[in-house]
Amino acid sequence: MRIERQQLGIFAALIVMIAVFAMLQYWPMNSRAHAIEQVKAVQLSVGMKMDEQAKKLPTLKNLYAQMQAQVGNYDAKIPTDRKLGAFLQEIADVMNKHNLREQVVQPESEMQADTLMCIPVRIQCKGTTDQLFEFFKSLQKVERLVRIERVQLKNNLEMDGLVAMDARVNIYYRQSKQQGGSL
Repeated sequence: MRIERQQLGIFAALIVMIAVFAMLQYWPMNSRAHAIEQVKAVQLSVGMKMDEQAKKLPTLKNLYAQMQAQVGNYDAKIPTDRKLGAFLQEIADVMNKHNLREQVVQPESEMQADTLMCIPVRIQCKGTTDQLFEFFKSLQKVERLVRIERVQLKNNLEMDGLVAMDARVNIYYRQSKQQGGSL
């Protein structure tokens, strides 16, 4: 019987040692392994997303280049001073180029639009619809940013094929540092 008691004691000590090993070694290692598996899964997911985005990058670069070509360099199209006389002369030249009649180009009061100064300009003239549309095409090509606010076309009372155009456009400029906030 003594041997059985001794064997039972050894068996109990063995069970206690296994339990201590499980509590002190196996569970912490198992939980760390599980955490590492979760991190690995997240990293794999992030890696897959990065691969997908990397595949889209050339397409996005091409789209960016196309948009840059369409938009152009707006900073270059917005001068740092008024240059109103040069713009009015350019508009008159464009109108003359398209043989528009009864030309009126009249700047209105300046106003501030965010960080830019805005000069509304009223443009009136007469011409055929083809001449007027060619005028607007040419207006798009001027070096300065021009925003068309309103266009009104009216048939001429003389019924001679001419259309009277009344338009309001805005041109912009950035104030130079010396001008400050004064108009």
